[in-house]
Amino acid sequence: MAYFGKNAIAAWVAYDQYNNNTHSSYNIASVSDNGTGEHTFTFSTAMGNTTYCWTGTASTAGGTESSPRNVGFASSSTSVSYNAHVSASTRVRVDVNNSNSLHDSRFLMIQWTTANN
Repeated sequence: MAYFGKNAIAAWVAYDQYNNNTHSSYNIASVSDNGTGEHTFTFSTAMGNTTYCWTGTASTAGGTESSPRNVGFASSSTSVSYNAHVSASTRVRVDVNNSNSLHDSRFLMIQWTTANN
């Protein structure tokens, strides 16, 4: 049973950046590959506002790397911003250990929620 309404998950995705493959998702219409470590997720139904909460996590490439991955939302391809701007789509970047060195992840998992879905 799914929960809909105020404070519910508005969108989520489990994505493989290496193979550009969506494992599973909700309210994700499409994904665009903007280059290594950077993808744009377009929502099927746009967010109703910018009062939201988001979480994201990313795995290492093959399980043999020890550097943690950081997930951030960016408004352009030249800057990483951890202040998400949610609208009809949003650009997501994955870097390694705050180095601004972009890397693909085998499992990129993100969820978005808004206070007034």
